[in-house]
Order: sequence, then structure tokens, then C-alpha cells
Amino acid sequence: MRKLNKFFFAFILLFNTNNVLAQNETINAFLAKYKTNNQKLIEYSNYLSSLDNSKAVNVQKAIERFDEIFKESGIEVKDSALLIFIKFHRSIEYFTNLDNYADLIAENGQINESLLAKESKKVEAFGLKAKYVDGSIVTIQIPGYIESSYKSKISNKMQLFLAFETKLEYINDIWCVEQKNKEYIEEQGKSLILLEKYLNSSPKLLFEKLNQFYVDYFIAFVFENIDSDLCPEYVDYNVVDERNVQIYKNFILTNKYSKTARLLEIIMQQSNNGSIDLEELYYYLSHKECPDSDDYDCFETKFNYFNVEDNLKEIIRYLEDQKVIQETVNRVPPFGSGCT
Repeated sequence: MRKLNKFFFAFILLFNTNNVLAQNETINAFLAKYKTNNQKLIEYSNYLSSLDNSKAVNVQKAIERFDEIFKESGIEVKDSALLIFIKFHRSIEYFTNLDNYADLIAENGQINESLLAKESKKVEAFGLKAKYVDGSIVTIQIPGYIESSYKSKISNKMQLFLAFETKLEYINDIWCVEQKNKEYIEEQGKSLILLEKYLNSSPKLLFEKLNQFYVDYFIAFVFENIDSDLCPEYVDYNVVDERNVQIYKNFILTNKYSKTARLLEIIMQQSNNGSIDLEELYYYLSHKECPDSDDYDCFETKFNYFNVEDNLKEIIRYLEDQKVIQETVNRVPPFGSGCT
């Protein structure tokens, strides 16, 4: 198995629940904390916190307790409880806690494939698998396990979110894998279309954070910054690699009415005509910064799904103006260099 360095999409989930009973308590959800006085959510959170996250079998216990506690609950409460489960499922670390972990990797760095397969078989039923990352074998999620386990228990809007989350799980799984670059970019694009659908559905849960993090996912899709030593078949910016041009063109054609396709087309036009430095554009977008000038209607509060297009156009306008200014300066001869 090839040594990989896994790129994890990092995003924060923040949500509200129906307040029905008792005093507020702080609950850990997926990469976030929130307050609720819903006693069932508090009970479920406390139960999952009591489980040993080195034992994969506890995933099944968590699912069974979900069904017991929320059997008669409304759909919105179930949606919130699902995010508590996701937090727990992501916390499971089976392989690095094995007593025979050292036997999984030989001194020369090679994987003991037969032993790893044997251990992996034990956790597949719980939606978990092994991944070799930077010299270590860690536990990751089997793409689609949570979606298949909970799809029938949650709202239609949360189903949209789970479809998006499943796509992210798969993207993480194939990152930097040989011969997967094309598929990797295609799957990133599909994930953004799913995220658009979720945000356009006016969801109550996750909206604010995912609205903001759309920009990060879009940047990863267009400007993936990858260590070329680890992934020699990748380049720093996917969008400028001639091997990827047709992938992006196909995406625009297939999703021509989407915001993602519109934003991508704007950037590809700049890449084609060379009117701006794409590295500078990447800097402003990735840092979510606006040009330091009042002449451009760019606002840091607008770096989100619903408003980023306005900022993108203004940043490009600024960079085009700066290039014209620089070219003009370069054409002016130094003082005293004229004819006498």
C-alpha cells in the first residue's frame, strides 16, 4: 500500500434544537458544541460520552440507543441527534489502540496486509476501515455507512446533508491515490452541487457554518494545494493543469445553472486570458480578504455561498486594475534616460 498523506476537509457543524425541558446543558456535536434543554438529546449525548471510543462495537450500541431514545421524537430532534452520533462515530480510533498494532507495520515500512485485512474485517460492519496515513494506520469511515444507517430516520433536508457528507467521506478516502486524480476532482464538484442543494433548501440546521464553508470547499475544488512530493501526478493548482481542463469544462456543461459552475467559469476565463495572477486570486479567496481600497465593493462578510460571487468579481476587477497600473509603470522610462 502506498504511503499517503490524507487531506481532511475540516468543517464545523453548529445547530439549534427545540428547547422543551429543564436547564440548558452544553452538548458535543460534530466538531462543535451547542446548548439545549431537550432531555433526550442530553441523555443521548451523555450516553455516547460514556462509551469507549477504542471499541468499534460501541457504534452498534450508539445506533441502538438512538432508536430507543428517539423512537417517539419529532423529526427535528432526530436530525439534531444524528449530529451527536456523527461526532461519536468520527471519534472511534480502533487500529492505533490495538495491542498488536506494532505488528501491522514492518520495520521497513511495509504493511502486513494479511493481518490488516483480518483486523479490518472486524470493524467493517460498524462503518469503519483502515487507512495508511503518514506512516500510521488510522481508522476512517466507510463512505455511506452513516447515510445508509440513518436515511430513513431523518428529514428530507438532513438527507441532503448526509448525501453531501457521504461524498466528502469518499473524497477523503481517494485523496492522493494513484490514478484517482480525475475522479477526485469530479467527486469534489459533485459534493459542491449537493451542498448547493442543501443550502438552497433553507435548512435550520448547519446553515450558517456551511454557508461560510462553501467557499473553502470551492477553493479546494479549483485551487487544491497538494504536496507534489507526495502526489507527483498532481499540481499546486488543479485549474491550471492542462490535464484537468476537460474535467472542469464537463462540470460546467453538466451543471450550467449552478452557482459553482458560474464561479468556476469566471476563474477559468481569467486563467485562459492571463489578465490576472491566479496565485493572487487564490490568496484573497483562501484568506477571505478584500483589496485594501474603498474603490471596490468587496466585503469580508460576503465570503459565503450566497454572496461570494460579488466578492470574486470585485477582487478580479482589482487585480486587473493593478496589472494595468504595473504595466503602465513598466513602460515609463526611468527619469533622465531620455534623449538630450
